[in-house]
Amino acid sequence: MTIITGDLNLAIKFLDEGKVICYPTDTVYGIGCRINFPESIKRIFEIKKRDFAKPLSIAIHDLNAANEFVKLDDEMEKFIKQHSDKPYTFIVPKTDKISDIISANKDVVGIRIINDERVKALNEKYPIITTSANISSEPSAKNFEEIDEGLKNAVDLVLTGECKYKVPSTIINLRNFKVIRE
Repeated sequence: MTIITGDLNLAIKFLDEGKVICYPTDTVYGIGCRINFPESIKRIFEIKKRDFAKPLSIAIHDLNAANEFVKLDDEMEKFIKQHSDKPYTFIVPKTDKISDIISANKDVVGIRIINDERVKALNEKYPIITTSANISSEPSAKNFEEIDEGLKNAVDLVLTGECKYKVPSTIINLRNFKVIRE
């Protein structure tokens, strides 16, 4: 049974237990779990009907925490600092702390440092998966009402709230500083 709540502490408890939650981000609703629960990560692929060959992104609390999970050179770090207030996903080289299931066996991973207090609370202890809360190839949910009913029923908890931008994040590959998706 899915719990629908605005209780941030309950959502954190669920994440700590390895459960899958749906939550509002600064851009669109996301679905995620802590990155150290492989079975929960697999559930996200199943819930979204997403091909395992397509990588997932992670939300990291801040740039200091990122260094444990990704390899940033000075130029990448400077770019992220300059754009940390924007709804961007940065494609960067990963460390071995990021499992291949998350990165689809690639040596890079998408990271978001989301400027939203709820998300910062959710990923303060440990990074979480952040992928749009939709069935693959369907539109992203910009609000609670747009979340697919099957997805709502498949997750353990839905955290209610508003999304500021209501559009998916811009994806930038920091190996060549090219925009992949606007």
